[in-house]
Amino acid sequence: MSLNQLRHAMRWWFSASNHEVKVVVLAKFHFARAEVILERWEEEDRDHQGPITRNRAAAMERSPDGSIAQPVLQQTITISRDTTADPESYHVAGPATLVERWC
Repeated sequence: MSLNQLRHAMRWWFSASNHEVKVVVLAKFHFARAEVILERWEEEDRDHQGPITRNRAAAMERSPDGSIAQPVLQQTITISRDTTADPESYHVAGPATLVERWC
């Protein structure tokens, strides 16, 4: 699955759960690049004042309380293999708090 397909599935999880799912974690494995991308998504309620265009309204969903819920990317971690190191080692790019928060 592509990262865009995973993001589409993330939106489905929020919607299908009637917005009861609070966090969706995506993991994309790029075998050719020896890389893993982790994304943590959460929904946030957005109270927009003023008119909302049809396009923006179609992209948003309403939570059970009637507020507008929109997925927001909270954090990303990229893990890649260091092909120059022996023994094998990995680079981790992104905030350490992401891993700490999941534990």
